[in-house]
Amino acid sequence: DIAAEFAASYQVFRNYVRASEPSPAPALATPLQAPEGDDGSYVPTAEAKDPRCRFPARFKFINQAVQSWGLPPLPQEPCPELEKWLQISAPTGISLGFAAMFPNGPSSMFGHTFLRIQTDPGFNPGHMLSEPVINYAAVPTTSNPLAYTVLGLLGGFPGYVIAEPMYIKLQQYSNAELRDVWDYDLNLTAEQAAWVPLTAWDLANHRVDYYYFDDNCALIMLHLIEAADPSRILADEYWHWVTPSDTVRTVFDSPGLVRQVRFMPSQQLKFQSRLASLPAPARNQLIELIRAGELEKASQVSEWGGDKITQAQVLDTLVDYIDASEKLSGNDTSKTLSGVRAAALGRRAALGITSPGQPAVSVPDDLRPEDGHRSHGLGLGIEGGSGRERLQLNWRPALKSLDEGGRGFSQRMSLTFFDTHAAVGMKPTNEPRFTLRKFQLVKVQVMSAPTEVALPLSWFVGTEHVMSPLRRKAVGQSAPEYIWAEFPETRLSAAVGLSSAERFGTYAFALAGLDLGYLWTGSATLVRDDEPAGVSALAPERRFLLAPTGRAGLSTRAGSSMRLTAETYVRWLTLQDNGIDQGVRLGISAFIARDTEIQAAAERTGLTADAPMSISTGLMLFL
Repeated sequence: DIAAEFAASYQVFRNYVRASEPSPAPALATPLQAPEGDDGSYVPTAEAKDPRCRFPARFKFINQAVQSWGLPPLPQEPCPELEKWLQISAPTGISLGFAAMFPNGPSSMFGHTFLRIQTDPGFNPGHMLSEPVINYAAVPTTSNPLAYTVLGLLGGFPGYVIAEPMYIKLQQYSNAELRDVWDYDLNLTAEQAAWVPLTAWDLANHRVDYYYFDDNCALIMLHLIEAADPSRILADEYWHWVTPSDTVRTVFDSPGLVRQVRFMPSQQLKFQSRLASLPAPARNQLIELIRAGELEKASQVSEWGGDKITQAQVLDTLVDYIDASEKLSGNDTSKTLSGVRAAALGRRAALGITSPGQPAVSVPDDLRPEDGHRSHGLGLGIEGGSGRERLQLNWRPALKSLDEGGRGFSQRMSLTFFDTHAAVGMKPTNEPRFTLRKFQLVKVQVMSAPTEVALPLSWFVGTEHVMSPLRRKAVGQSAPEYIWAEFPETRLSAAVGLSSAERFGTYAFALAGLDLGYLWTGSATLVRDDEPAGVSALAPERRFLLAPTGRAGLSTRAGSSMRLTAETYVRWLTLQDNGIDQGVRLGISAFIARDTEIQAAAERTGLTADAPMSISTGLMLFL
């Protein structure tokens, strides 16, 4: 059949990758292998050794240059394997694909980009599934999250360009990971597009060390597009690092490069759309049965009454629900609902009518990746309060925080790396002139929205070094009984809870968790500048800190560019003699341009009369 023939054709490309790799080669994400020698090493074919066959893009470029000088063309050796690859990847065009951010996988937190080789002059959804996809990805050597992060940042994983059919990528992204996919049809001629499969073949037999922030899928895709149209300078602007959303924006902003944008919804979004399209009585009854876990009754739709079209819609929706809830893809079978799914499909077939089809899925315009800000942020602001004035400096290389507005990113998910806050005192105080207020190695937050049939958990996890204000016993002549001091704290935090559905642009959240930290007690500074001279704070008796935490708040979106947040938190410092650490924060974020954000916040730590309060405002530029 067509699928088997297509899968077999990819063996040419994959065998070439394996055969051209110096021995010993790491295992790629494919079960197909090249012939092996007696010692288990991979045996390159004669074709794989010939540079004209190994590097067809470079050979074509040189040959064109030679002919432009009035010289005869260079001799071309036959390359049967290359010719087979070019037959299945003969392009009429190229599309850039973007799979949305996926917080549950370290390699896909920022999203993922790939190139689809169009082999049909028009857009046929069925034919599109069989078209080749050029993908660059790391080959992880560990599943440990901490080791993955370190090796990914330092180039410890090999990266390879591989080819897969589009249907495999959609099964992975839309079904198994429930991610939306955006497809950007590029304005390239067939002659220009032909350079992409050639260049992919050039790269395929080489290890390109994978770096999480620069030599990643985002940068490699930009270089492949530049190979197709060298007049466009796309990758040079990223001298620091680049994320997949940066790639989408760069391509979209390049004049005339994007011809059309297509949206491919996740299986979860398809289910929600199909559920919403049901007649109200059938929808309400199906929701009740799903909530009660009585899916067998839901599959017995003929007992509900009603016409066959409605019964078909209910059964289609039920199958979509099972597929989305169990994240089924490809030949996966349901682990707990296989009987119900099989019964629903059998009853659906017995109806003997054509499916009404997938209801239209509304495109989430505020989540269009091309509308988002750049990932690399630099901020400057002023903070006042408790008799202090500071100049704030902020550097955040990636990506977005939960309390910022703007478009192009999910408003219920945030991902920040290396978020650094420093302060410079603007007048003489007891505080050092320059202080590191916060260094956040990584923080991931997901405020999952409940649906009509599910109540998913919200969560966050992060590790950071911060200045923690604590109310301590005072030491010194004329000292008050208690005094507020800041102690550097290094901590790992995690929490889990629930968030509400959005109503009038507002959702609420509540989470409970745990902080595991270490207080650097020798570096305390007083919070207030109006304390008597010679007064200091008594250091905590214990440096290790174990703190159950709770936090709750509201987040409101005003329009497409502004967000207001109100949050309160409490920490019970069980391994430290201070007792309770609590506070409240109000914040506002507004984008006055796509890459320019204004921020303001007011924060009070503690509920006592002498509790410190700070007010800050600043500007963040995304570069």
